Amino acid sequence: MTNVIMCMGKFSKKAYYMKRFGASIHSVEELCYVLRKNAFLLEDSDIDDKLTDFIEYNLGLLELANLVREEKKDKKDLETIVISILKYVNLYDEKEIIKVREKLVESAGLGRFDKKFNRAVFMTDKGRFTKARQIYEELLLEIPQDAIDLKAKAIHNIGVIYAKLFDFKNAAKYFQTEYELTLNKNAIRDYLCAIRISMNEKDYIDFVAENKDAHDISLDIEKEIKDALSLYKKSSEKELLDAIDLCKNDEDKTAYKNSIKELETDMKKDYRYLYS
Repeated sequence: MTNVIMCMGKFSKKAYYMKRFGASIHSVEELCYVLRKNAFLLEDSDIDDKLTDFIEYNLGLLELANLVREEKKDKKDLETIVISILKYVNLYDEKEIIKVREKLVESAGLGRFDKKFNRAVFMTDKGRFTKARQIYEELLLEIPQDAIDLKAKAIHNIGVIYAKLFDFKNAAKYFQTEYELTLNKNAIRDYLCAIRISMNEKDYIDFVAENKDAHDISLDIEKEIKDALSLYKKSSEKELLDAIDLCKNDEDKTAYKNSIKELETDMKKDYRYLYS
């Protein structure tokens, strides 16, 4: 048998939850995985006394816990502490550890706002939209008033998150705010896309008619919407809904009801995750 990894320490039934990364840790190997995967986002506060106590008492690794405590006492930097943990556990080879070190060094050169942006982007990529939005909202309170580009970026990304959550009215508000702040044409385009979806067709046509600057952009948006609808008609999701719809005409509607219930359950599960 090859590629067998001998686990170190105990497997803890009670998980240690690293809230910033949405990760539950039961073993030191899982801790190493989280540290490696999130090296670019790590902060000093992630390696705290609660974690070292967990390593000692739950994972049974007193030597490693004391190693981390000594390095923190000596005010060693985050890079040194993380690399010490990885080398102690010996889960990754030297090449992988070098990659982690490079990410830690690169991250150390970032400012506080850049690190928060990276966290928010990471949460968005994971589909943790509500958490990402909260980070951006914190940033808006912290960013200096004269840092317009940084503020606009956070505002835009909140608008994108609302759009991903199908809340196009709120998305439109943020894109409008971005446009008022920067006069960026892309922002007005995003704003028009959002209100195109959230408004009824008559109100939207009236709005475009009253705003000459929006007219040309609206023509491009209509073309993109038609293209998107065309792609949807060829999609597997459309085929599934059509198949379910056919079942509705059967005398025995059991298959139809079961399919709708299954689809509804999956959609609710996905939507709850977006807001977690």
